[in-house]
Amino acid sequence: AARLAGSVNIPLTLIQRALEEVDGQRPVLLYCNSGQRSGMAKQLLDACGFSIVHNLGSYTCLRSGS
Repeated sequence: AARLAGSVNIPLTLIQRALEEVDGQRPVLLYCNSGQRSGMAKQLLDACGFSIVHNLGSYTCLRSGS
């Protein structure tokens, strides 16, 4: 999967298992190919009490600067 430099790739299907590894007090930036899965991940992280979560949306749009 394509990813931004310095990012950590956690597939949506594994995100619940990875919650303990993510610092809930630091900003979390989410993106995926279309923005749909990152939106679902944001809802999950919000519900789990993460304080600063941003859905950046589509990786394709991020790369192109759209």
